[in-house]
Amino acid sequence: MAASGTEFMHAGDENGGLVGIAQGTVEVSFEAGHPDTRAIYLGHAGFWSGYKPLLGRRRAISLTARSETL
Repeated sequence: MAASGTEFMHAGDENGGLVGIAQGTVEVSFEAGHPDTRAIYLGHAGFWSGYKPLLGRRRAISLTARSETL
């Protein structure tokens, strides 16, 4: 469970596993891009991410809870 406003997956991490959203809303922000004009996406229940560390690569996105998220 992640409270609203908590970043629980961090771009640039080299370790970690898959993350699946069962309930709530998350902000998906991309590592690349200008900090003043970030491209974001909202993920909801059914959203999956986090495969890159399983392949030996760094994460390219961060996930931040925008509501209480499971």
